[in-house]
Amino acid sequence: MKFSSSIVSTAVLLGAGCSIHAFTTPASSIAPRGPSHATSFSPPSAVFSTTEDKTSSTTLPPDFQAARDQSVAALQSSLPSPSPSLEGPLVHFMDEYFAALSVAAASGATNPDGSPITARQAAKEMSATLQFGMKYGLGPAKFTFASASHKALRGNPDGADERYSDESFLAMLGPHDQTDFYAAGCNFFRPAMDLRRSLVLGQDHMAEALEQIRNGENVVFLANHQSEADPQVVSCLFETVGPEYGDLAAHVTYVAGHKVTTDPLAIPFSMGRNLLCIHSKKHIDADPETKSAKSAQNMRAMNEMLQMFKSGGC
Repeated sequence: MKFSSSIVSTAVLLGAGCSIHAFTTPASSIAPRGPSHATSFSPPSAVFSTTEDKTSSTTLPPDFQAARDQSVAALQSSLPSPSPSLEGPLVHFMDEYFAALSVAAASGATNPDGSPITARQAAKEMSATLQFGMKYGLGPAKFTFASASHKALRGNPDGADERYSDESFLAMLGPHDQTDFYAAGCNFFRPAMDLRRSLVLGQDHMAEALEQIRNGENVVFLANHQSEADPQVVSCLFETVGPEYGDLAAHVTYVAGHKVTTDPLAIPFSMGRNLLCIHSKKHIDADPETKSAKSAQNMRAMNEMLQMFKSGGC
């Protein structure tokens, strides 16, 4: 097992700030102060805010309003039966997404290729995400995660992923068996971030971490978890530092709670991430009948983490 003399210091523990378009929150940053401080991203939780007044006070431009209304209608028609408990949160999520991208467009923000952010883009990304959610989160072909770990589904471009030779696995993915779910998640959230005003500090620690990984050592990133979009925020921020750091972000394994593999909307984004899935103590104790199974899963996840550490370079 290869560790530097201070594995938590190799956790880089850089500071970052991410500004979200929808609420024009000024970018903030937290400078790294030492090896015991965790990475903080502020404030991506705005994307998933549950307060109604934030979206109700936002007036969408006509093109974004039309795209939003069309998307909501498509959602309502795709639900198998009226389901206010499901439809309400999804419509709220859509409202905030279209609001975010409309502000991005008005500010002159662009996509990585220089093209403008548009209402058509917002509708397209939302349509694909809802389609994935309906298929893999709610439908009869609901995606099943391995109990303890998951490797990101990226379409097997190099032919090295043995899962793609399993007919039952391909049948579960259906027509999206060549979809890069990692890229899809980043493409969905990237235009909602004001990357021009977002900061990534402590880049010297990032360079050190990358070098340590190349030398077969292990690096652990500690993060102040603020929203379900955190993995995509991390990836998009790392990309701004350099392509090698974007590649590093794509290979990060996240220790995640059970909700990321059970929530219908979260499932498609989780399919594109490397995960170790655990149950919190609170969740384990909530149902005595499933406590032993959940505890066993946690043990498997910890064993897999141990094997990763023993291999090094992760």
